[in-house]
Amino acid sequence: MIIVTQEVIDKKINIDYDAIANIKDIKKLKKRLLEVDLNEEIKIYDMGIVTNPSNKTCEVKDHINKTGQNPIIGNKKIEFKDISKLYGSKNGITTTCCGKDLNLNHENPSHYLCFYAILIFYLGFTNIKGFIINYEK
Repeated sequence: MIIVTQEVIDKKINIDYDAIANIKDIKKLKKRLLEVDLNEEIKIYDMGIVTNPSNKTCEVKDHINKTGQNPIIGNKKIEFKDISKLYGSKNGITTTCCGKDLNLNHENPSHYLCFYAILIFYLGFTNIKGFIINYEK
């Protein structure tokens, strides 16, 4: 399954996708994910600025969440899980998720990739890949 963020849609990036992740409508994404087999590979694409891109699209190996949001906050039945290998990539970049506005003081800033990846992981998916599509300069 391929998920693109609303930021990818807004930039009119030509990419095939199965669902749109919009921070203003998380319930819609959750509903769509409940229809998917937990063993299916989930690929999430977000917009960002990669400092030293080797390609227009870069794979993510880790993230730092500076969005001020977390999908597990407020869940009374929370079990904390190890998300240190959430993306399953050893060769990708580390992105700093900034939310709506990118903070260029951080290396490889992106929007909400981490929020969606954490949400998807806590829904029971374990085969998650993250990608940052580099903004055109």
